[in-house]
Amino acid sequence: AMACELYRRRAERSDNLAGTTLLVLDDNPGDAFLVEEYLTRVENLRVLRAERLGEALRLLHDEQVELIVSDLSLPDACGVDTVVRLRAAAPNATLVVCSRSEDEGLAEQLILLGAQDVLRKRTLDEQLLVRTLRFARERKRAEERLAQMAFYDPLTGLANRAKFEEAAAHALARARRRS
Repeated sequence: AMACELYRRRAERSDNLAGTTLLVLDDNPGDAFLVEEYLTRVENLRVLRAERLGEALRLLHDEQVELIVSDLSLPDACGVDTVVRLRAAAPNATLVVCSRSEDEGLAEQLILLGAQDVLRKRTLDEQLLVRTLRFARERKRAEERLAQMAFYDPLTGLANRAKFEEAAAHALARARRRS
């Protein structure tokens, strides 16, 4: 019975991309098409495309996007600025960066800024992209579960002292920026 339950859970996780909306943000139509083509076998995946960060931010405002695959170099944004602005616009979305950059230091910085993974375009293939998106989504969900456990009382569901202190610090920071 336990083995059956583990198999069922694994099967549920393996299709964790089905029924979601993914945004491909890339100003190179060939690269964007390739990402879309690699994802054609994922059932019931809705794919949106944007070539500029401004266009992507409007889509993120109007649409419920669960996954983002983004290049770093765009006509209206570059490098870490792209990730910072995407993360601010869609804090709950799973973000995977797909770039031509080979800089491991930059990749690490992008992870620290909120990207769940960083892929190199030159090594990208269908299996790697789908696997990365699935695993990144699971990591994002685990991160959200940890935040829930850290900031909310498990019995009542009410925010705890750590959540209050975090909210107060954010409010003070906003107030200081305004003045």
